[in-house]
Amino acid sequence: MKLSKINVLGWVIIIFLGINAFFFKEEMRLITTGFGGLICLIIGLTLVYYKRKKGLYKQNKV
Repeated sequence: MKLSKINVLGWVIIIFLGINAFFFKEEMRLITTGFGGLICLIIGLTLVYYKRKKGLYKQNKV
């Protein structure tokens, strides 16, 4: 699987959340626990597993 920029951005978000949850649980409570953390995790996982469909985005080079 070739990683695109979108997939790498998803991994960065997931790693950032993991580090914050482990080291800064009380300071970053809004995005590491509860509903906000779930939303950030879903966004990160969506970006990690995103696959572009080849037929939809064709660029015509002139």
